[in-house]
Amino acid sequence: MGLEELRKGVLDKAQEEARALAREAESEAAVLMKNAEAQRKELMDAAGREAKEMVEAEKGESIANANLEAKRELAKAREELVASVEEHAWKELLSVRKNKKEYAALLHKLIDKGRKALHDESAGGDVLAYVNAEDAKLVDEIKGAKLSGEAIECAGGAVVTSADGRVRIDNTLEAIFAEKRDAMRIAIQKEILAK
Repeated sequence: MGLEELRKGVLDKAQEEARALAREAESEAAVLMKNAEAQRKELMDAAGREAKEMVEAEKGESIANANLEAKRELAKAREELVASVEEHAWKELLSVRKNKKEYAALLHKLIDKGRKALHDESAGGDVLAYVNAEDAKLVDEIKGAKLSGEAIECAGGAVVTSADGRVRIDNTLEAIFAEKRDAMRIAIQKEILAK
């Protein structure tokens, strides 16, 4: 499964979840507005003609408070949705590890990408590739790089460094996810606001 397909699948799932949560948040907002209106009418009946100015002020305040509460609930629901979609996207990204053959190919691509980036930034030379202990079993020969004997703590992917260690390219799954996170959040928010 390619990253683009994964991104599209996650985005489709996010859109579906966004629509459901948006409908639920709108329903909650409608209930809050209905309750605020009922409270306003009750105050008007009780106060009578002499308290009309006071009731009007309270009516405005109640509606403003209900609107504010509805906005808070909607914002909370949106943030929960975004967090849920992010969690789902992270799990989808980690699922690439299930197919060892495809994941090994991805791992080689990530190392090669880091190697090429280092050669663009430096005068060349050997580079070191760091992977987690489990992934070290999947990496055999690496063209233009040496596998470090030192394992790193990560969910997957690789960190590639210059031989002297001064330049470092982080192609771990965590770094890839973090790099795409802001764009993903923006896309999810756009989908939520479009509904």
